[in-house]
Amino acid sequence: MKRKKKILLTISIIIIFIGILLTSSSSICTIKEEESVTENSITYSISGSQDIKNGSKITRYFKTGEKMTIRFTHALKPPYFDFYLINFTIISPNGNPTVFWFELEPYFNPYSGQTQLVITNLTIGKTFIDLDTSLTTQSKFIGRACTEGNYTLIFTSQYPFPVLSYMALVKIVTIKEYPYADALPLGIALLCTGTILAFCTIKMQNGRQKPKK
Repeated sequence: MKRKKKILLTISIIIIFIGILLTSSSSICTIKEEESVTENSITYSISGSQDIKNGSKITRYFKTGEKMTIRFTHALKPPYFDFYLINFTIISPNGNPTVFWFELEPYFNPYSGQTQLVITNLTIGKTFIDLDTSLTTQSKFIGRACTEGNYTLIFTSQYPFPVLSYMALVKIVTIKEYPYADALPLGIALLCTGTILAFCTIKMQNGRQKPKK
């Protein structure tokens, strides 16, 4: 009987340990970023080459610390010139402009046999402290709002023909995910089961002990 009780006590400890592991793992979170064009049922984009002209603008509210980027689709048709400049300006809540532009150059894909325009360089010409652009890469604009309020994206074109068919002012949202959240109920159940089993085993052991004379 003593051997059986030791086995039960060992099993209960193992169950408790597994329960602790599962309960602890349920609080593990991963952080990822998602780009959002729509917020509160409002879409911050313009579609249609006839609707996007020189001076077309999108205004969106950003809190301090929130990040933004832009999306665009060109409306250019081949044959392409040597390169194109896609110019944008973001006006901060204080009225300060951040000016930047993308360079699109033709690239011949030997596998598809087609020529397409690719972003070869992104240049920021003018910035203010209202918008932190230090995370910007060679092909992607990233700005962090340093002042809370409305930021306005403005497209400026130097061409007499349609250049863009789509443009959007995008908010980069940080999302926390708990991939092991489902382990919490099972972990609690194992903790309770292991604790009850250990308590019953110890109580059974004490109950069977003979009093000393």
